[in-house]
Amino acid sequence: MNDLSKGERVSFAEECGDQRARLLHGPFNRDEIRDLLQGRPASDMFNFRSPSFKQLGLPRESLADDYLVDMMLKEPSLVRRPVVRIGDKVYFSADRSVLESLIS
Repeated sequence: MNDLSKGERVSFAEECGDQRARLLHGPFNRDEIRDLLQGRPASDMFNFRSPSFKQLGLPRESLADDYLVDMMLKEPSLVRRPVVRIGDKVYFSADRSVLESLIS
């Protein structure tokens, strides 16, 4: 999967200026994270590949949702980006081709 570079994320957001898609920026508060998760587990939004997480040496399987949310609040780089809302759905770390197919 090809992640969007920062420039591509900005470009994609500008191209979707018709409000079909919104690129969301953090940092997010606890309520915003819960809203973005839409009932899904916090691991869907959490960036386990982040160097900040890897340095901790924690086993990802044993981490509770509340703990992951707390970590994202303290360290915004632990949020999988880009975070894009298209209609009522939220996508974490989707590449450009996936996002384009969703709005076309």
